[in-house]
Amino acid sequence: MSKLWLDLLRGLVGGARQVYDRLRPILEPPEDSDELSRLHVEDEDTAWFGVQKDTMGRPIFYDYGRYAALMAETKQPNAGIRYPQLVSFVGHTGGGKSTLIKMLVSLKEQKLSFSSASPFRSPVVGSIKNDKSPTSGDVHLYVDPETAYGPLPLLYADCEGLDGGEAAPMAYKMRESMQKSGQGHLHRRLFSSHPRELVYAKTNSEARNREWAVRKVYPRLLYTFSDVVVFVLRNTRTFESSALKLLLDISVNEEEWDTSTATKYLMQHVANAVFDVPIFIKYAQRWQRRGKAIHNMLDLIRCYYANISVVRIPTKGRYMLAYKQINMLHLEIIKNCDASFQAKNDAHMLSNADELNTYLQAGFDHFTTKEDQPFNFVEVAMKNNPIPRDFGDHILGIAAKVRKVTGIRDGPELFTKLSFMVASSKAVDLFDQFYASSCTAALEHFCNRHWPCSFSEQGKQCVNVKSSHSTKGHQSADGTIISAGQYVSEFSSRNFSTKWKTMIKGHLQQVEHQLAEEKSNKFQASFGADDKMAYDLHRRCMEYFYRSFENLTQHISAV
Repeated sequence: MSKLWLDLLRGLVGGARQVYDRLRPILEPPEDSDELSRLHVEDEDTAWFGVQKDTMGRPIFYDYGRYAALMAETKQPNAGIRYPQLVSFVGHTGGGKSTLIKMLVSLKEQKLSFSSASPFRSPVVGSIKNDKSPTSGDVHLYVDPETAYGPLPLLYADCEGLDGGEAAPMAYKMRESMQKSGQGHLHRRLFSSHPRELVYAKTNSEARNREWAVRKVYPRLLYTFSDVVVFVLRNTRTFESSALKLLLDISVNEEEWDTSTATKYLMQHVANAVFDVPIFIKYAQRWQRRGKAIHNMLDLIRCYYANISVVRIPTKGRYMLAYKQINMLHLEIIKNCDASFQAKNDAHMLSNADELNTYLQAGFDHFTTKEDQPFNFVEVAMKNNPIPRDFGDHILGIAAKVRKVTGIRDGPELFTKLSFMVASSKAVDLFDQFYASSCTAALEHFCNRHWPCSFSEQGKQCVNVKSSHSTKGHQSADGTIISAGQYVSEFSSRNFSTKWKTMIKGHLQQVEHQLAEEKSNKFQASFGADDKMAYDLHRRCMEYFYRSFENLTQHISAV
């Protein structure tokens, strides 16, 4: 055998050995209770948020600062803007969520071309002896080693099993045991922004139980902010509905390790579950009443998710296959995060690291005070009132504020009144060469992000704007789906843009004419007199604009 083949064979054997050494401790975790206790206490620092009862028995939501800490730890000197992407792993107790994240982190860390200052953190994997109890409590957050220092870091959220109930997770029990015996101390960050009481627990007795937070609060938060949701199923676990048994009782052919094939076969296998299983029949009928065509399970799933992919992971034994499938899972996550990034970019709703933290804090406030009301990203964005980048942003900001304050439902009337003010503003600085495009952009963004759909049914008005309408169709202010269907509005940038620019040009001519008259009436010109006349005219125009919308002055200070 030639030296080249020997070297190649040694490389393959060495690579396989590295994979085996990495995966075996994950797929066959330690069963020693002392070792597990130590690992769980070390993992305390990765806790992101959770609910615990205070001394009076009230459920308190804690943000442990993990997101901010991760962003600070992975920020590089002279780094540009970063847009974190959240991937949430959810499922039932013992499904393998922590195992998957640990494999993703471990195998990607192995590929790094540099040595990290400290090993990347990964979850504690539960022993098979305790597969009926939750392993880790609350929600923990980890970062993908491959993307950690780049512009699009992947964050993995490990959510406590949704069916964990009131039983305390193993991590809680072990931490308490070590603290009582003096063997360890609490690592978990308690410098959270501030504890938040679950306000609705005062009137809803169910919300006082820990199970409520695990089943209701955690998923709502994660689903709201996630780019990708990984729902983890293990076919030896207890899925009792007949439909979910269909999902699990499929023998895996060799070709089904391919993601597209696995997805196609699974969807074909469960296609008729929407006609056979009571809970799915109920969901399908609900959408059909709203005008949505539901022919199979995939149609129903796409009412809630943009896309679905199936990635099969062997549980043990086939280490090289597990390695291949974990890389496949990572590729699927990246692909779907890219699609989410593009969708957010198209809707002008991308959030950088700091902005995402602002939204998260607003989400924590929202979901601890409002039991059923959906989270409104646009409202939070307007409340934060970012500094306008250009003249178009100024126009957009005041148009959105006017619509919110006055509740005006006549788009042409709003922009007709705006045209006077814009023309006057432009007269103050006539050297800017980008006004026309700025005005058009402001109108387009307003129509896409702030002007609600005009559809209504049985007294319920759709509140979704164009940029966020396609996912769920017509939706009321309380989050109820009214009907399926596309965004509807007679007012759009397409049919009003030309008229909008014509109005502004006409008003500009009026402004110039008024300025000429003002100048002809002045007997003595002085230095800066032209500027003063322009600003006086603009002030009068602004006064007229404010008067044209009732109660507007107290809400808007300047353009």
